[in-house]
Amino acid sequence: MLAAASRGSVRWVDVSADDSPDHGSGRREPTAPGPVVTVVSLLHAGTEVRLVRVDVPSAQPDRPAWRSARIGGWLVVAACGKTAASVSPSNIGRDRAPWPTYRAAAIPEPDLPADPRGVDAGYFTYPSDLVRSVADTPGRGETVTAMVNTWEAPPSPREQNLLWQALNKALGIDLKLIIVPGGLHGQKIATTMASGEVPDLMMVRGFYPRVADFAVSESTDLTDHLSGDNILKYPNLANIPAYAWQEMGLMAGRIYGIPLVRPVTGTAILTNRDLFTKASGGAFAGDGWDADTYVDTCVELSDRKHFALGTYGGTAYNLGAHSLWHGAPNGYALEGDKLIKAEATNEYRQALEFTRDMFRRKVFHPDGLTTDITVMKTLFYNGTVRSMPDGFPAYAAAVPAIKGTFEIDLMHAPTGLGKGPGTAVGNTLYGYTLIKKTSKARTELLLRVLDFLAAPFGSEEYQLINFGLEGKHFERDKNGDLKLLDLATRENGNTLPVKYLAAPPTVSYIPGDPGAVRRVHAYQTKDLKIGKKNPMAGFRSTYSDRNSAALNTPLADTAVAVIEGRKPMADWDKAVQRWHRDGGNRILDELLAEYEAVNAG
Repeated sequence: MLAAASRGSVRWVDVSADDSPDHGSGRREPTAPGPVVTVVSLLHAGTEVRLVRVDVPSAQPDRPAWRSARIGGWLVVAACGKTAASVSPSNIGRDRAPWPTYRAAAIPEPDLPADPRGVDAGYFTYPSDLVRSVADTPGRGETVTAMVNTWEAPPSPREQNLLWQALNKALGIDLKLIIVPGGLHGQKIATTMASGEVPDLMMVRGFYPRVADFAVSESTDLTDHLSGDNILKYPNLANIPAYAWQEMGLMAGRIYGIPLVRPVTGTAILTNRDLFTKASGGAFAGDGWDADTYVDTCVELSDRKHFALGTYGGTAYNLGAHSLWHGAPNGYALEGDKLIKAEATNEYRQALEFTRDMFRRKVFHPDGLTTDITVMKTLFYNGTVRSMPDGFPAYAAAVPAIKGTFEIDLMHAPTGLGKGPGTAVGNTLYGYTLIKKTSKARTELLLRVLDFLAAPFGSEEYQLINFGLEGKHFERDKNGDLKLLDLATRENGNTLPVKYLAAPPTVSYIPGDPGAVRRVHAYQTKDLKIGKKNPMAGFRSTYSDRNSAALNTPLADTAVAVIEGRKPMADWDKAVQRWHRDGGNRILDELLAEYEAVNAG
């Protein structure tokens, strides 16, 4: 167990002259004496318990504001020393390891063709002649621990879960999963890194604070196992496209993770196609789908009990999608020798005003930003909300979940907004999996496990991971296609989220619904034409790795406050200026320096 404690007098910041985010960081306004605050944090096995005591000074006991305090922010990590890297993750001045050799796996001939630029192969039926992609069982009875996130309800325990048991048997290990709700995963990773009690496999996301520091100091360097042709020992990992490795990026010139590849088209807004088509007079997803029609349709589909747009914590009322629809950059714009953050552009500002106007029209679910994604999915499935943002792979899970009550499509970008429309493409990296420091033999075992989990479509392993056991989770219909059984609604590749440890390149296949496959293929084909890549994907800023949460949280808080009408647009401009002043300019400089160094080499 690790413990940290602090005690000190707090001073309140007088914000009467500057009503910007109230986190207090970097504020220069006058202060007034506050209470004495004692904070004690206890960390054990990746869990933190935080105790806070607020003492009112005896000299002024009548100040009611001193009797309560809100404690927020990231969990105690830096004080514990485990995330302080002795080696910087920056690639500047480093000899860079060769990228893993890419060798595509042979997959069945699709019904709808793939485009390697960003359209997945589409399948109307599931292949009948499956191949085995892994020659030998990865393990010999070892126990393997792994931490992943989930955006679904938790699975039933291993002892009661046929899919989990079957997967363990096929892997030849006892896989013990630590499954963390997506909204809490970042905090869990922070406490786990600080505790030093790390599982064998740990899925992380690139924007978590200090995760790159942790990778180079506390995780296994995989370069000798995976660089160049070394990866061919693990053919399913060699099937991960080069762009996924490059978007993960090198750290200190080395390979430290297994990228979790996702569709090039990235995130999407799941949409009730039936209702949007009817309310738009048939314009949805067609040539008449413009900004005015989008707004009018959302208003038409919203009343006291139903809302056109569902959101949840972190989505900021679809501001990300709206900004791209207005023509804002995907993350950053590189203009000559100048790097510009998307939020600093006029297009992003226009999108913020647009989203504020949509909020005033009451088209968003009123509890959206305080609602968990799993609850919002239920509201989407039962028709309370008519659309909701989610990861692109969620489409394949949502279609069978609604059991044919309506058709699900993906929200197409309307025309007529700013310099748009645009969408985000190239954001293929969901996160990556780290292997704890261990022996060479143990590392090879864990790589064999990950290689199994990355088995491609059309393999026996893929079928097990995603659809379970024939006769238990699915059966074959008269045409040989998969027909999901009741157990598959509770035990499947989403509820048992090993896809957050390793996964193959995606394809489009939805059991029993060729129409849904056609819709997603059409969306990707159209999306590719207007998609924008993030020019800084895979490049590192050490300052951003360590301070992005402190810098970006006030910016996101201000955006939400503007949308909800609690702050004027002028406060957004101030927040952008503060971002640059308080460290943003340093991030831009570091990203640009690494970009130039890597491309010069």
